[in-house]
Amino acid sequence: MMLDCTSLYSQSLFHNIYEFNIYSLFTAGHFHNIYQFNFYSFFTAGHFHNIYQFNFYSLFTASHFHNIYEFNIYSLFTAGHFHNIYQFNFYSLFTAGHFHIIYTFYSYSSSTASHFYKIYQSRYYGLFTADLFHNIYHFYYYSLFTAGHFHIYTFNIYSHLLLQDVTKILDVVLNATEEVVTSSSADPKKLVSHGNRLLKASEKLVSMVVKQTNTSEYVNFTLDTVEGQVFMVGPQVTLDKIPRLDTTNSSVDIDLIGIAKNNNETRSAAVAFMSYNTMENLLKPDFFNTSNDTIKTMMSTVISATLPKTTNTKLTKPVNFTLKHIREFDPSGSLVCVYWNISEWIVDGCSVLKTNSSYTVCSCDHLSTFALIMQTSRPPKSDSLMDLLNLVCVIVGLVFFSLALLTFALCQWSPGVNNVARINICISLLLAHLLFLLTQRFLSLIQPLQVLCAVISGLLHFLFLSGFVWMFIEAVLLFICVKNLSQISSKKREVLSSGFLCVIGYLVALIVVCVSVGLVPEGYGSEQ
Repeated sequence: MMLDCTSLYSQSLFHNIYEFNIYSLFTAGHFHNIYQFNFYSFFTAGHFHNIYQFNFYSLFTASHFHNIYEFNIYSLFTAGHFHNIYQFNFYSLFTAGHFHIIYTFYSYSSSTASHFYKIYQSRYYGLFTADLFHNIYHFYYYSLFTAGHFHIYTFNIYSHLLLQDVTKILDVVLNATEEVVTSSSADPKKLVSHGNRLLKASEKLVSMVVKQTNTSEYVNFTLDTVEGQVFMVGPQVTLDKIPRLDTTNSSVDIDLIGIAKNNNETRSAAVAFMSYNTMENLLKPDFFNTSNDTIKTMMSTVISATLPKTTNTKLTKPVNFTLKHIREFDPSGSLVCVYWNISEWIVDGCSVLKTNSSYTVCSCDHLSTFALIMQTSRPPKSDSLMDLLNLVCVIVGLVFFSLALLTFALCQWSPGVNNVARINICISLLLAHLLFLLTQRFLSLIQPLQVLCAVISGLLHFLFLSGFVWMFIEAVLLFICVKNLSQISSKKREVLSSGFLCVIGYLVALIVVCVSVGLVPEGYGSEQ
């Protein structure tokens, strides 16, 4: 491994430092307690007071650094570089605070620009990034600093490279879903088979980033097709509970600490949580078999939760999943939390804890692949013959209501006959049937507009009610006329005037509609 860093330290310092052959930067024999050094002067005058006189085929003699001759550095420091090295202002190049437990640090200024001002030019992916040591635990050097140097022998840097490889493979595999859907759209068995293979492959791949840890570690990744998070705990974990694992459209709460305690040998556990953005194209909601004939709609992304590399996978508590609705919620529908069982979605062991228009919380007593499915009643099949018969009857009714209205309005044989009730009956029923006919004709345009649906429903209710009220008024007038009640007849012109009858005929219907709206507001504008 060769550093491509001609300016790792400025040229006046280490202009040939790129020649380092550092399989182990400093071995235990060199600086095994380097973090304890007080580097107000990088090396005191006692170490380097005549450094320019050294013959640097072996950098320092064995009495100083007995293994340093293993370095492949013919001219690490020339006489011109470190003539007066003790005068350098290296206050804290490597102090205990910087590298004592380096893997826990997120230090943007662990080594300042004056020390490593071009260190980001190293050709190693994560040796020193532009933020210097922001992600130093990602180094893929098994022994960049050995245990004797900086107490970081717990590094397992290889997992970072594995994560990159895993995400690349996942991206390729899951992006092939569209081709499979296109070629297998008519064959549910092929969709199920491919979906199962994808689930197994993705879970196996993600399990490869799980590693042993003493405390806790966290890994996450985001692709166009899948989001994932992996949380690992070890025997020395200090957390009471792990944080909630979140993706864009889902989250999970799991008692991973309790599961780790149940693993008596390792006292460790790991959980992998993934949210698939395209898996519903393979594991369709129609694979949820129910006795009733309903429309199934996938209301969430398909998620997966597993316990990779965990011996005892028994849950200590039910696991709660919060699933965001990815489609419009229908209050009349029934939400069901389901899990994938090889060839179908089933409900066993899962239940809905709470739900609203945006989210649903599911509780399950096991881990698997989960989803949220909404069932809605299937609309009745259209009968063309009945539709035609209904259209003809309404049109015929409109014709005769129009004729009756013209007859009562224009033909009055006796001035003593009051046609107000008959005329208003015809007006109410004519308008009601006309509105009903237009609604049926333009139902597809009206149905998405909830407010318009509610207004039309209220108008129909009002017109039909007023028709019945006017029928009642007409019945009262006929009764008075037939019985020839003298007392009522004498006052009929005053009490039963046209204006008074109109108020009664329409006000009663309006009051009933208003009360109905107040008591059952959702009754207007619904599909029923």
